[in-house]
Amino acid sequence: MKLKFEEMRSPEIAGFAEKNGMVLVPIGACEEHGRHLPVITDTKMAYSAALDAARSVSGEIPISVLPAVWFGYSVNMLKNWAGTITIRPKVMIDLMYRTRSGHLDTCLSLVEIWLGLVYSDFFQFDPQNGAWEDRDRIFLSEGHACPLQYFVNADLGYFTREDVFAGFRKPFTPFQGHTLRDLSCGLENSNGSLGIGLWQAYGQALVTDRYVFCIAGDGEFEEPSSQGLLSAPFFLKSAPNYILLLNYNRLSQDDTVDIGPIADVAGLYGWQVMQVDGHNFQALDEVCQQAVKDTKRPTFIVCDTIKGLGGAAEFEAKLGHHGVPPKNEEEYNAYLADLEASRRV
Repeated sequence: MKLKFEEMRSPEIAGFAEKNGMVLVPIGACEEHGRHLPVITDTKMAYSAALDAARSVSGEIPISVLPAVWFGYSVNMLKNWAGTITIRPKVMIDLMYRTRSGHLDTCLSLVEIWLGLVYSDFFQFDPQNGAWEDRDRIFLSEGHACPLQYFVNADLGYFTREDVFAGFRKPFTPFQGHTLRDLSCGLENSNGSLGIGLWQAYGQALVTDRYVFCIAGDGEFEEPSSQGLLSAPFFLKSAPNYILLLNYNRLSQDDTVDIGPIADVAGLYGWQVMQVDGHNFQALDEVCQQAVKDTKRPTFIVCDTIKGLGGAAEFEAKLGHHGVPPKNEEEYNAYLADLEASRRV
């Protein structure tokens, strides 16, 4: 049996399928590596590692390696070196312009946080079995940022981007304006009211040994129920597998947000507290790695972000754009022009 899927002929593939053969899908970024290495380095490394893994078990099970797939989000590298291929904010702008709805500014402030989690070396999931007991969980408390989750889950293999474009905010689809729990789609919780996801994630962390991540907005901590969650490890029960990431972009729907001493309060109640640049993949990975290694305390990570990062110039870090997609073709084209000018494409 050939290890490289692309070298098989059709009859060989048919025989491989009859034996319930396993396929490995190597995934790696296509991005710059300075002056000395080709941009495909990460993808080739993933392919090589997959071939090594397949060889190690090829005598025991039918196995083959598919051609490598590149996937990445590397906006911060675009300004320094040519050659990086990345997911574009334009994808979400297209969705919200077509449907005339959605919260683009919030989605753009969370991109690195979300991708940094699902493509880390510790996060476990299975798109073919969304209810897998040993999966790690992401609870979205900042529910209106769900378009980002939909597109990431599409690229992970839960469904397709075309499904999202066709079903966004349509009746009887999984792709509503706030998430509806649907494990087959990788959606862990239904949300809407501010702060509800914080408690949903805490409850889940108490009944599973896997990591439970919760992504919350800074505006949610203006609600007493959200502030009360911070005392849960002290008054109720600690959940060291609970990792709360706060999207601290300092802007709500119509006003600025100052969380004040919330992080200090969390520390007093027994949380491990860290603060990080929410648009820096390496920094995010470092604090999340530290969080998953702590077996005694839950972790509260304050992620400093910019609302609308990568959007139009008059849109980035500005009030007045909450739930406001491009209104017409002229405004839509202006967004795209600013994206191109900033090279955050």
